Amino acid sequence: MNNKNFILFSFFFAIIFSVSVFAISTSVDVIGLPCAFYGKVKIGSNYVSGTLVTAYLNNTGEYLTTSEEVGEFGNYSIIINNVTNNSYIKFKILGINADQTEKLCLLGNDTYLDLTATPLPDDSSCESNLSCYSGYCVECNGQKICRPSKPFVGDGCCQTGENCANSIDCPCPSDQVCDAGTCTTPSGPLILPTLCEENWSCTEWSDCLNEAQTRTCTDLSECGTNSSKPSEVQDCFIPLECEENWSCSDWSSCVDNLQNKTCADLNNCGTQTNKPEETQGCEEPKEEQQMTEAPTGLFSGLNTFNLLTTSIIGLVFLTIFLFILKRRKSKSNIER
Repeated sequence: MNNKNFILFSFFFAIIFSVSVFAISTSVDVIGLPCAFYGKVKIGSNYVSGTLVTAYLNNTGEYLTTSEEVGEFGNYSIIINNVTNNSYIKFKILGINADQTEKLCLLGNDTYLDLTATPLPDDSSCESNLSCYSGYCVECNGQKICRPSKPFVGDGCCQTGENCANSIDCPCPSDQVCDAGTCTTPSGPLILPTLCEENWSCTEWSDCLNEAQTRTCTDLSECGTNSSKPSEVQDCFIPLECEENWSCSDWSSCVDNLQNKTCADLNNCGTQTNKPEETQGCEEPKEEQQMTEAPTGLFSGLNTFNLLTTSIIGLVFLTIFLFILKRRKSKSNIER
């Protein structure tokens, strides 16, 4: 084989080999190179540190790997091995599914990806306090769950500090009794403790202050439990002061020495602080006195007209009497 033929053969062999390798690499998933993700981690609205990020295959849920603990400012990084180039990855933060549902794993590449998760509601299984919306992940009857507040009597969880003597959350088995906070099997006949019945007595509600009223409730039975304790706080509001605006009718006529009127509050306050009086005393009007006082004695009972008439008649009779008397005197003088 001469040099020219050798060069042509080598050229065609290189082309065929390259095409074959390309075909193999595009038809078969390549496994070996890792893919990596990095960024910041949030639960709710806060960056968190000390948490763990876990990666899973999205289509099967197969566990892949867990990151190192997240750094001080929420920074994380996770390297994923033994996956194909077309694999999609899903993540969990402290056991909570990340809001980012799936991401493509690009072999040999680092992908920037911020991860966020929504805190869990009460009674959800949890891994730490950061997992819970309330901020309390507590041990409850052998498992960790989110609780609405710190451990308390009556939440159904027998926790550290609670026992059969001080909490209804830690009852003894039916064949045991509570002895100084410890459930023990009695040596004699089983005597079950008497169930304490709460008997709450509450004070009156306080005045409304900052839109709230308070009261104090005491268990007269001193059971040491709060299962039926009434609320000691309630919302309230102070109504705006209403200004009365009274409108009254005119006084009525005087009847039986009394006058009346009717008054109505135009603002409808429902109060009568400034309501005017609706009744007052009065004097009935007297009939007009006669123009001339009625005479007494002989002329008593006569009105003005009768009195005038009587006076005229009297004058007439007096005139006639004087005339007759004068005539008689004149006649007597003549006869003498």
